[in-house]
Amino acid sequence: MQAIQELLKIAVIVYLIGLQLVIILLLVKPQIAQTINYKFGVGPKPKYYDFALSKQLLNDHRVPQGAIIFIGDNITENLDVSVISPKAVNLGISKDTTVGVLKRVPLYDSLTRWSAIFLAIGINDLTIRKEPIDIVMTHYKMIVAQLPAH
Repeated sequence: MQAIQELLKIAVIVYLIGLQLVIILLLVKPQIAQTINYKFGVGPKPKYYDFALSKQLLNDHRVPQGAIIFIGDNITENLDVSVISPKAVNLGISKDTTVGVLKRVPLYDSLTRWSAIFLAIGINDLTIRKEPIDIVMTHYKMIVAQLPAH
């Protein structure tokens, strides 16, 4: 019985030390807490998302007529689309979801000047947010419906 009490004391001490380390880490690096909250579906997207979107919108007027536009998440963001065409534009944002793309598509004036648009989005919906495939497909259809047709 005494051995169990000693193990329990050690477990409580280890737990409290671990808890203190987590609190210190979250105070030193608050973006970790924001990312964790986002992954569990609570809280806003990390600040990087806002920065990347702002940068894209600032350069939106530079997108040439006949552009090949890539819209998506980190997989898209990490593509070197310039090897496809000198008119290729990368609108990928890390950690984005179909809901994020649905919200940002109306913000791009450049989408009226496209010759092709590639959508590569949904993996974060399925793997991180655990959205059902039918919800992701509904979002896809809504995104496509927002794109200018020609």
